[in-house]
Amino acid sequence: MNIRYAVVHRIQKEQHDVATNVQMRDSLLPVDAALSLLMAAVLRTYNQKSARSYGVFDSDTTTYPFSTWVKGHADGQMEFLEFSRVAVRSLEAKMRTVSASSGGYLLFVRYQATDDNIMLLVLNDIDGTTIDPGTLTIRMAPHLDVSHLRLAARVNLNGFGQGDSGYLSFVLGRGNRGEVSSYFRSFLGCADQKTSKHHTAALRHALLDYAEARGMTPELAQQARSRTYEYLSARLKAEEDVFLEDLARYLFPEAPDDFVEYANGDAYQVQSVFRPDAGETRRLQRIEWRGPRLRVDFDRSLLHTGQVKWDKVQKRLILTDVPPVVVDEITEELRTGR
Repeated sequence: MNIRYAVVHRIQKEQHDVATNVQMRDSLLPVDAALSLLMAAVLRTYNQKSARSYGVFDSDTTTYPFSTWVKGHADGQMEFLEFSRVAVRSLEAKMRTVSASSGGYLLFVRYQATDDNIMLLVLNDIDGTTIDPGTLTIRMAPHLDVSHLRLAARVNLNGFGQGDSGYLSFVLGRGNRGEVSSYFRSFLGCADQKTSKHHTAALRHALLDYAEARGMTPELAQQARSRTYEYLSARLKAEEDVFLEDLARYLFPEAPDDFVEYANGDAYQVQSVFRPDAGETRRLQRIEWRGPRLRVDFDRSLLHTGQVKWDKVQKRLILTDVPPVVVDEITEELRTGR
């Protein structure tokens, strides 16, 4: 990660109060070890959050001007410090309209990883402790809470410039729903707020329907589902986005464009780039259900090997080749009635 610019400002505002106070820096932060350490921790948290929302900027730049400031900076027409100061004033105005909102430190960073990005975060201090090396006593040591991001957004400038979908992403910490999430989305001007869960589920449905529409055998359909599970799991482990075209080439190397067109169609609208959701990825491989007194969880392939059978008339699941330890547990329960 190469940090190009960074600056921090502060908006002071208590929940259920409309009064705000803004504290602005008049220069950029030095790019030093402390900033690099902070950003490494921030990106770990941000990239591990599957429940991110993705979208694009609204075309109404009069109502939602944030995208014009991003473009102005990206095009070299606005210095990063000026961009951040204008954005802070806009966010402050939004905060004043929402009683439930609260202030914090606003960190703006432009950094280069695989792509060129601008990131905005609202951070707060939390209480902590440390040991004084001189006296060996425990003392309070407040620090920035980066393990639970309250509000954060990232703009992929490469995707923004090329008109790709999903170049804007953001996360909302627990409790930041309703009015709070609404004002932050409004500040960003996000026109598509679908989550990673939504896009992964859409991909799963598109894949199943595609297999049926193209007349695949059950074996080939299961193979495609298993390979999709492997691909998405690898992206999750690597904390990387899924590129629909790359997945299509991996699944259907002879006709990848056909699947891309199918999945991108109006029925599914799978984004070209999205972060996979762990739960929906797991559903490609397993059938899961949990009730108050019963849990069902097994690999889908067992329905094809006969180890799990479905009686559609009686609506019953039948297990074969039950492990001896399970047989013993059931036998013991029925014998003792405990």
